[in-house]
Amino acid sequence: MRTRVEREEEGQSLVLVTIAIVVIFVFVVLAVDVGYAYVHRRSDQNAADAAALAA
Repeated sequence: MRTRVEREEEGQSLVLVTIAIVVIFVFVVLAVDVGYAYVHRRSDQNAADAAALAA
């Protein structure tokens, strides 16, 4: 039979794992967003360079 302290510690582990998963998810979303912004900026720069060369 588990004591009350053991059950509380198990609940604490669940909270910590949940917070860690959320933090990792946020970092992944930010990495994807920054990558998308970089690709979009690069594409805009290529279009500007092409327009300058065509003029």
